[in-house]
Amino acid sequence: AAALEKKETKTVTLARTWYQTLWVIFAQPLLQIVFPYFMMGLVIFAPLSLIMNLKDARKLSLHWLLPLFWISSGLLAGLACVVAKWVLVGKKKEGETVTIWSKRVFMDTIWQALRTLAGEYFMEMTSGSILFVLWMKLMGSDIDMDQGAYVDSMGALLNPEMVEIERGGCVGREALLFGHIYEGEEGKVKFGKIKIGEDGFVGSRAVVMPGVRVENRGTLSALSLAMKEEIVKSR
Repeated sequence: AAALEKKETKTVTLARTWYQTLWVIFAQPLLQIVFPYFMMGLVIFAPLSLIMNLKDARKLSLHWLLPLFWISSGLLAGLACVVAKWVLVGKKKEGETVTIWSKRVFMDTIWQALRTLAGEYFMEMTSGSILFVLWMKLMGSDIDMDQGAYVDSMGALLNPEMVEIERGGCVGREALLFGHIYEGEEGKVKFGKIKIGEDGFVGSRAVVMPGVRVENRGTLSALSLAMKEEIVKSR
């Protein structure tokens, strides 16, 4: 008689402790709402005070000072987002895994809320410019700026340190670069790098999963999906 193969079954559990449940229900939503707006309030206060003082001291019309206010407060919001990234999240490593209910994931979620707010306030308007690429580099992305890497998507900042773009690389509008994936093993989140080679191209609204490598001059078409660890070859 043929021997029956026994397959080991892994149980996926997303069980939380009582204090994790309380945190998710009460503290986490409050922090995701209050903390980003509290930070924005602190960031906006100094430029706003400055232009009001200039208005009174120099008798200048307010409408001439408002552009200065928007630009200065927007840049400060982007800088505050960078600081919060390193304080709350730190630097993740390729291949690293964390549990979905861990402190690091909670902190990352709070930072993502601040990143979204800073983007909507000002930084998203800079996408496609060298300022946006510099912002990504400050948050841990490895980008070669020698020949003008181009990034036109806030979706490239889901996990900044998991993004590597060589010279001439391009990420189109609203493309999503997922540097993490839910493995399904005991509720674990795993991180993996996304590498875009020289003159590599990721099209508008394309979705890229962890471990994907776009080869030199490789092209991922718009609205396409590159699965985990897939290699996008040049034509």
